[in-house]
Amino acid sequence: MQQITPQTTIIVFDINGVLFTTDYWQLFTLLIRDKNSFRLLVHVLHPYVVRDIIRLYWKGSTNEEYYAHLVSTYSSLAPCKSLLLAAAQAQKPIPSMIELVEQLRTLGYQLHILSNIGMIFFSHLQALHPTFFAHFRAFKIANLDENYLSKPHKLMYERYQKECNPEHKQVIFIDDKKRNVYAAQQEGMIGVLFNNPQQCRKALLALIPGL
Repeated sequence: MQQITPQTTIIVFDINGVLFTTDYWQLFTLLIRDKNSFRLLVHVLHPYVVRDIIRLYWKGSTNEEYYAHLVSTYSSLAPCKSLLLAAAQAQKPIPSMIELVEQLRTLGYQLHILSNIGMIFFSHLQALHPTFFAHFRAFKIANLDENYLSKPHKLMYERYQKECNPEHKQVIFIDDKKRNVYAAQQEGMIGVLFNNPQQCRKALLALIPGL
């Protein structure tokens, strides 16, 4: 491991479960108020939809892949598209992680995002929180053009390195899934498994001088 400095090291974050968490109250309110909630429930309980969801689950699909498949396969779900997008955006930033990101930027570290969220979902979330996402210089997001290639697939990390880290700097990767952290470590990254903001800060403090 090289010495960890802003000149030698990039810090890479996952989004869901690390920087953002589900806003269950917002999600509940949305489902209660939206007139298409019942239509969505009926579809979710339909045997064909259940079959497709199970297939996508075993494939290890991203949330956006579920969305893209269902709305393209079942035209009767078209009225629910806005509801599904809004439900996917029922996320709120974790305040202490915002503070950590801002502190790392103040120290001069280059920050990136590596996430399975999906480009459609990410674009909406980024539009809601432009100031926060302005702290990040590069983004590698699972997307339709790459058939939703996602973590923990080896190729996802290889493409991140090629597209976002051409100088081959050292990478600290933070994720809340053990399999994703392990896969990152196999690709030579320093992995930090996120359990909670306090633990994450402590783990980074052991690595980064002056944090």
